[in-house]
Amino acid sequence: MFDELNRHKVAYTFLILLLLLHVGFFLMMWPDKNGLRIASFSMSFTYFCWGVFAHVKAQHINKRIVIEYFFTALLAGGMLFFLTW
Repeated sequence: MFDELNRHKVAYTFLILLLLLHVGFFLMMWPDKNGLRIASFSMSFTYFCWGVFAHVKAQHINKRIVIEYFFTALLAGGMLFFLTW
């Protein structure tokens, strides 16, 4: 795992910055339920796109990886979405 982090420092730094940005956006929208739902969808979509892009760039993308990122993003986004219900 640490080898993977060391090899792709820029990609993981970018991911952390994107997620922190989305957390800030989520907290900024706090009382507005529609804003929170938009923030959760945006975070999930961004995570999914980052995962696919990072694996395409590393040239080891396959269907299983895309499905894994899709369902991880769906689970996390769904949890945040239903938190705002």
